Amino acid sequence: MWLPVLAAVIGASMGALGAYLLGRARPSFALDAIEMTASFPSNATVRPDDAVEKWAKTYWKGTIPLSGISEITTEREYVEALQGTQRFLTTELDIKVPTLRQTAAAIRSAVALQDFREVEAIWTRHDDLIFEALAVPFMKGMITDVPVLEPEGPQKETDDPQEKPTLPNGRRLSCPAGEKESLILLTENFNRDIGFPLWRASSVQRPALRRFATGIAVAIARKDQKVILRITEHLADSARYRERVAKEFATVVDEALRPFMRFVAKGVMTNSGRSSYSLHRKANLFVRMRGHATAHGPTPNDLDLRMRIELPDVEGDAANRDSPVLVEAGAAIRFTAVAHEPAVRIEREEDVRKAFEGGSVKAYLTVGSTGIRNGKIKVARTPEILFRDIEQSLELGPKRRKLFAIRA
Repeated sequence: MWLPVLAAVIGASMGALGAYLLGRARPSFALDAIEMTASFPSNATVRPDDAVEKWAKTYWKGTIPLSGISEITTEREYVEALQGTQRFLTTELDIKVPTLRQTAAAIRSAVALQDFREVEAIWTRHDDLIFEALAVPFMKGMITDVPVLEPEGPQKETDDPQEKPTLPNGRRLSCPAGEKESLILLTENFNRDIGFPLWRASSVQRPALRRFATGIAVAIARKDQKVILRITEHLADSARYRERVAKEFATVVDEALRPFMRFVAKGVMTNSGRSSYSLHRKANLFVRMRGHATAHGPTPNDLDLRMRIELPDVEGDAANRDSPVLVEAGAAIRFTAVAHEPAVRIEREEDVRKAFEGGSVKAYLTVGSTGIRNGKIKVARTPEILFRDIEQSLELGPKRRKLFAIRA
């Protein structure tokens, strides 16, 4: 007679246990990227590097984010200006310098073929970049072999009398004043103009640049081979000069960013349970450095980096960085774990950097969570991944492997 009762008790207990297990939170964490970046600066007061300040006031003054370097007071402002300048220099080296070289070569080829319509067509596609590349060396006195002429219209008295340009029939040169003052040459194709954006220069420089632009425009309209070829030489010289300066400046900027570089781990947290859990903001990134061979001998210990959890995709998270994160049932949230200290403060920092670049050691993240129903604290550990910048390594492409293109 006790068997039915016992069976009922066991059944009820198992049912209660099953309901409890199914109803609890089930936190899970996984990493998918580790980076070293300066994109998470503090608001601490900082003094810009003297070398950076000197470069910022000498080259590309007024056109780069570092132009207002004298007004920068916080680490965040400084890092953002440095990163903006990095992007500017990348564009300079990857786009503008190659375009100048290719444009100069294309114009030379068109002149050799006596195809001046093609010369104008090439010029119209890159007129802003061409004039920018010529205007700077001209104002520095580095271009003296291009005729300097006064545009048509009311003339101002000058110390040196200038020749008034005469253009072939049907060609027109205009210089409208105003906020966007430019010199404009109507091309032989009559459907596009060649522009010389004078408005980008200061009011003091504009008269001289206007005469310089007129000389270039007249040479194009008159199909003056000698002058056009001289201009292509100056374009090639400008490309070489800009490339050298941009590379040197980029090295200075990279070095200035180094003290602000931090390790950052990115991943996703999920909750496959039926109740919520509270995520702690403190985390630790463990890197298996112990026994790793370096130039200074084997590393004695693993690396333990204190991290803080941030949620870049959650609106308003920046204002609640010290508060736990509520992860609802069924949720999947991207997270970013940011190192408390910059990489330069890590013991054996050089060895850690080389291990990160080599990608031969593994790392994992530990993070704590508290169940809403039972209040128990659990420490979760992510699966191990390679301690390296995975996205950057993918950009390098496979090694020692033949690649086949897909035919259309």
